[in-house]
Amino acid sequence: MTKIQQLTSRQNALIRVTINQFIKLIFLSFLLTTNLYANEQNSEFNPSAVRGFTANELSGTVYDSVTRLPLEGVTVQLLFDGSLVNSEWLDAEIGGPSSQNVDLNGEYNFVINASAPSGIYTINLIPPSGYQFPSNLIPPIEIVYEPDLGGGIEEVQTQSTPPQSNENSTYFLTINFQINEDSASSSNGVINNHIPLDKTIPPEISSSQLSSNRTIYIDENVKEVDDFSSNENVTWSLDGIDAKLFQIDSASGQLYFIDYPNFEIPLDEDKDNTYLVSVKAEDDFSNISILELRVIVRDVTDDLLTLTKDQLEFILDKDLALTIDSQLRDLSQNSRDSLTRLGTQLTEDSCKKNIKDQNHGFDDTINSNLLKSLETKSFKGNFSDKFYNCENGTINTVSGDYSLIFDKELGSQILLSGSSNEDKYVSDDHLMGRSLGGYIKRTNISRGSGEGKITGLGVNFGFYEALKVNDFFINYYLSGGAGYHKSKVKIKNTVEDIKTSTGYGYIASYAGAALSGVIEQKTFSLRSSLGLDLAVASSTSPTVQMEQLGIKEKGKIDSPRYRGSRWFSEYIFDLKDFKNDSESLEIAPRLFCDDTFKYSSKNCGLGAYVYYKFKDKKDNNLAVRFDHEQTNLTQRTKFRFYQNLNIPDVSMDSGANLMVDNFGKTQIEYNFNFYFH
Repeated sequence: MTKIQQLTSRQNALIRVTINQFIKLIFLSFLLTTNLYANEQNSEFNPSAVRGFTANELSGTVYDSVTRLPLEGVTVQLLFDGSLVNSEWLDAEIGGPSSQNVDLNGEYNFVINASAPSGIYTINLIPPSGYQFPSNLIPPIEIVYEPDLGGGIEEVQTQSTPPQSNENSTYFLTINFQINEDSASSSNGVINNHIPLDKTIPPEISSSQLSSNRTIYIDENVKEVDDFSSNENVTWSLDGIDAKLFQIDSASGQLYFIDYPNFEIPLDEDKDNTYLVSVKAEDDFSNISILELRVIVRDVTDDLLTLTKDQLEFILDKDLALTIDSQLRDLSQNSRDSLTRLGTQLTEDSCKKNIKDQNHGFDDTINSNLLKSLETKSFKGNFSDKFYNCENGTINTVSGDYSLIFDKELGSQILLSGSSNEDKYVSDDHLMGRSLGGYIKRTNISRGSGEGKITGLGVNFGFYEALKVNDFFINYYLSGGAGYHKSKVKIKNTVEDIKTSTGYGYIASYAGAALSGVIEQKTFSLRSSLGLDLAVASSTSPTVQMEQLGIKEKGKIDSPRYRGSRWFSEYIFDLKDFKNDSESLEIAPRLFCDDTFKYSSKNCGLGAYVYYKFKDKKDNNLAVRFDHEQTNLTQRTKFRFYQNLNIPDVSMDSGANLMVDNFGKTQIEYNFNFYFH
């Protein structure tokens, strides 16, 4: 390893001769040459004269360890054996005295001449007020630095100015100089030995809102308290009796309440709306300043938007969620139902026969159900009919749905909807279709905090596809929708109910896919399915018109949003030849997960049902179904009895459901379905 490599491994110092040092060497060489010439003229050789011009330099800059700027007013001392070096050992014409008071550039410079002894020289600093030495932030290297021999120059740091944050900041306070009559056996000079000092003055804390008595006044329902600043880089923190109610940004100094302060419901220790908190600022030298302040919350008369915003946003969000969720379930079910229509395409003759039968009779389905529970009551039903196009081989199913729902959390809702699904058979194992639907609705709001109504209408359109590939069935759908809802709601208030009116338009996207298959065995068949449904809806930001005591105001609230997903997996075991052809038994475990943005946590779980179907003596179908479901939020148990009666030209299904959950909620549902032929 060369000497330069050794120095590089010793704190990465490099060797070079700067222009200034080169000039100094030329100057020394000139003096030496002049002295030798004079001695030659006198025919006498004076070795002490040569020794007197052998020099060892020690120089650098004193700087602030954080700002990295030079410091003035610092006294830099060069010591030998604990005392200031003898002034005769220094060349004051090139460098400075043994005790130097640096100026604005922070530079110090000692030039040790040949009359000085070899040994360990120490640098000592007397810092100005507000600084300390040595630095704790950038401590010195705790070894004695030993320059190489040769009378050259060594750099501790490569730059001639204080190091920046990305540069080497190595420096030494003790140097072992070898000083001899010739340069080859004398130590190199040491330059760029920049020395940092740490600040000891506590940081200043400034505030734009602070009064002379260290008090800040803010209005209730405002979180932001103040933005604190300092004359240096600091880390902010809090202390005090009511500190737990506040938060401060450790970097910016922004102080704010964690929750909106309410004058009527004070949360401070004394319950007098005077909050006591201490703001602490700690600089990079661990110097701490503490500002003890009072934050006084003032009472204000709330504007109408503040009084209605939360309630209206909840109502509109729930309204949109119910709308999108209902359409998502209908589109998903329609897509899965398309699998049952594979292979049912009609020949031209059978198509014409169906049209003839349709003209002379009915091929309609009407069904309804009535549901009662502690939380929800509803009455639902639908009507459907089929139309055949024998020319292009399509079947168009037109259906209408109606529902009357009583929701404890929102109120009652009347919904009328219609849809048209057109199936086109590509082959026996491939069906494509398109759907078009729409709805009109009215929701009567009767919550404890408000009452009124929401009316709305909307459309949806899309396409679906079902196909069989080997032993697997695949179905998927893509759909879009849009709608507009208007609301007129009175928000309860102790002074007078606040009348509000607003409206919002929305657009929605729906998508879903499912994969299913059938495995046939001697004793059973297995029908398995795996599916995923997605829906996203966004809306315009509603502008609200408000009125109370003749005062009218206008403002905007957050737009309703919806994002939901649902995946499911079901495995149906159909036991063959359970007893005879008139009886069957199904056992079906399932997995599922619903995740609806905003209005419910992710609801995942598993369930299973047992379904037993048989016939009575009059050839009517009867069935019993037991279903249990366990999720991370709840568990439900359902029991259903089903009966089918066959009457000439009419078939009727009826059934009853009983559901009980772990919260003690009970639902009883009655179903009636009529089929006219």
